[in-house]
Amino acid sequence: MFLSNNDVSPGQLYDVRINLKSKSCENLKIDRSSSEFPSTHPYRHGVTGTRYVYLMANDKERVPFTDVIKIDTKSLKRDIWYSNGVIGEPVFVPRHGYQSNKDGSAEDDGYVLVQLYDPEKHRTDFCILDARNIEKGPIARMKLKHHVPYGFHGTFTPEIFLPNGPCLKSKL
Repeated sequence: MFLSNNDVSPGQLYDVRINLKSKSCENLKIDRSSSEFPSTHPYRHGVTGTRYVYLMANDKERVPFTDVIKIDTKSLKRDIWYSNGVIGEPVFVPRHGYQSNKDGSAEDDGYVLVQLYDPEKHRTDFCILDARNIEKGPIARMKLKHHVPYGFHGTFTPEIFLPNGPCLKSKL
């Protein structure tokens, strides 16, 4: 697998604190793994105090990314699912959809969806992890009879707006 800067500068999770009064910046490395494409609760993107981050990562080497890591940014506790394959970007889906933003649901009450490629079988599975217990592995798995090429930057939304069409809503 080729990533042009991975040997020199692997992706790693940092907490960057900018103090506008003192005009200073502090970088704190949060996790040792090589990781990319952090995912959080979709209704808490950019909100101060967002606690949980889900990453595609490799806990032992740099690439390929084989693990899903959940980081609690308050306690720095980490939970890991070692997939035995090559994973794509994880996406967090709240268990109760948009209502979870209003009903006081826990921030990690939901699912993590992730694409898993098995290089020995040349097949892809789509896995659903319980976001509170990712280390237990998939609670559901959709096994395909073929592989799916990698794509990036997935997200979840309960609504889809189509040009000149209706707004489609999920049943969450």
